[in-house]
Amino acid sequence: MITWPLPPDELNDELNGGLNPIAGPDVRRLKLTEHAKSRYDEGCGPVATTANRDANRELRDRFAEVHERYTRLRSDLDDLQRRLDAVRITVVSPDGLVRVTVGPRGELIDLRLIRRATRNMDNEYVSRTIVATVHIASEKAAERVQTLMADYLPADSGPLQYLRDHKFGSLLGRSDEIVQDLAGRDDR
Repeated sequence: MITWPLPPDELNDELNGGLNPIAGPDVRRLKLTEHAKSRYDEGCGPVATTANRDANRELRDRFAEVHERYTRLRSDLDDLQRRLDAVRITVVSPDGLVRVTVGPRGELIDLRLIRRATRNMDNEYVSRTIVATVHIASEKAAERVQTLMADYLPADSGPLQYLRDHKFGSLLGRSDEIVQDLAGRDDR
């Protein structure tokens, strides 16, 4: 920490009008606030008086990217909801006996059986074929939803990961990282 031998008022004059020996072209001069002056009076030294413009520029660029995604998502939300609701996946079993259609959440919307073929078949076989065909259609519907959502969410986002793995931990992943990081700082 840099300590300044100047009282707060003179330090403000030095930072704002005089020469700051550590300030280079990428450093912005800041005025001490009343809080910073009181912290200085308490012997804590000056609070941050400079900012790195490159670091701030990177943060601003990242914020602009996130804000752009959010703005696009908000403006396209109704259209996205209509496109998600319209997802329909139809799959025919390999033997052609079963045809199923599922919606965006993998819910069964339609089931068709070839009556003449299934009439003389084992019920267990027909049941397994229906379940397997619905499962395949549900996986395809999930992939389609992921594709639609990928235009609006970062690839490593919790919600997109949840769509892939169906684990609630994916939704909490980033929050857990932050809590663990904060807990680690408290232990120091």
